[in-house]
Amino acid sequence: MGHPSLSSVFGAYIEEEGKGKIACVFLTEECLVTLDDSIRMGLLQDAERRRQIVITLFEGLAHLHSRFLIHGRINPMNIVADAEGILKFRNFNLTRFSMLVPQSEMSEEEKKMLCWRAPEQLENVMETSTATDIFSMGLISALIFTLRDPKTVHDLQKDLDKHCLDKEDTPVVLACLRDDPVLRPSAECVVCTMVTGVKLDETAAKVVRNAEDAR
Repeated sequence: MGHPSLSSVFGAYIEEEGKGKIACVFLTEECLVTLDDSIRMGLLQDAERRRQIVITLFEGLAHLHSRFLIHGRINPMNIVADAEGILKFRNFNLTRFSMLVPQSEMSEEEKKMLCWRAPEQLENVMETSTATDIFSMGLISALIFTLRDPKTVHDLQKDLDKHCLDKEDTPVVLACLRDDPVLRPSAECVVCTMVTGVKLDETAAKVVRNAEDAR
């Protein structure tokens, strides 16, 4: 898929109603441990490395979205480390197939992963967009920064402030978790903010201006 945080695949690319999807996907590399496993094994203790992982995953997501592809199932089981320890997304764009499986037929592990979806996905299982990916990635970012399940934390902002190295990281993560999908930043905005330190609103305006200039 052209980015180190995306698992290499062979498959067929299909365009449907302006949305891309990949069918018949086969991974071309061995994935060793999941994100949850990495945390349990103590492999993510370095705060600087955790921040770089978040940035790299958002870069991969921005690359995926630039190809008009949506992951749809971002959760700790679908982020895995390869033989070199690089965390990657897997199982992207199998959304249409996986969501047709009734919840009663899901494994217990699959049911646990439902809580990583955006609110609009929980209301309508077929609702997938770049914004639903951003919400899920916001939860993943909080997990990586704090090494705790963000859904069990009483005060997520306080917990993020305690663990984030950069003061702008907390508002970025919280912006990804906005209930209104229209108000969530793009993956590109998140990367720009975390890399340059420019505040999120200013970043969003800059990205919009650059996109308009490129037309």
